[in-house]
Amino acid sequence: METLAGSLTADREKKGAPFVPHRIPSRLHIYTQNLFGLPFTHRARRFRALSQWIRESAPDIAFLQEALFAGDERHFRIDGYHAAVIPNGVFNCGGLLTLCRVPLARVRFHPFQAQGAWHNLQLSDRLLGKGWLEAEASDWGITLVNTHLVSTYQESRGFVHDLEQRSQLEQVLRVVACLGPSVLAGDFNFTENTPFHCMAEAFAEDVARGLHPPGLGHLQPKLDHIFVSGLGWKEAKANWVIPGTLAGAWGNISLSDHAGVSVELNLGWKDLSGSASA
Repeated sequence: METLAGSLTADREKKGAPFVPHRIPSRLHIYTQNLFGLPFTHRARRFRALSQWIRESAPDIAFLQEALFAGDERHFRIDGYHAAVIPNGVFNCGGLLTLCRVPLARVRFHPFQAQGAWHNLQLSDRLLGKGWLEAEASDWGITLVNTHLVSTYQESRGFVHDLEQRSQLEQVLRVVACLGPSVLAGDFNFTENTPFHCMAEAFAEDVARGLHPPGLGHLQPKLDHIFVSGLGWKEAKANWVIPGTLAGAWGNISLSDHAGVSVELNLGWKDLSGSASA
């Protein structure tokens, strides 16, 4: 497990011309989902159902959060996907799991410098050890960054300027600014158009902006986001997904307390002259 040491600079951006991958797909389907749901005893059943949903919807990349325990990833061994996860004793680092259709290299977990408060509900976040899981989809020339920021546990009351959450967001955004073509996705624990969301958009583009499923009912507001940097995308076709929160193929079981976010990007790369390529 690698930790982040010292201040981050933009040296990587200055070392050469932008990298244009050879085999980038013309369309890229990205999905992010927090796996948490109650009751806790239904985890294996929920994970199997979510795994089946991934098989059926076939995203190119799936960013999963709250795959808490080492061994949870076994429920997401899906033909055609490569997994990035770092077990650390009983838990997976950050509870993060990334699935991708191409091999993943240089898989690293970076813990946040700020880990939440000891004296409130953020204690559980601190004990898990939040951070981001970074992996390189080398065939595409894209770095994948999966993250889960600390919760304020007050989302329903509107924006909360939590200093721990701000520190975590600033740290991961500084990293994304140095990566080149990248996708940053996960559970950010803030909603759209809040100051922290605007801060993130200053570094990367929210390709799921405005994606808010109707009829959420008792569910939390959309706290999951997909940001891209350096992808030169032309348009995003957004599809909301709330697997299992409605009746249907999975019956009455609620597969997650979050609305998952799914987008399909039409990619257009820019060559060194600045003109767009199909």
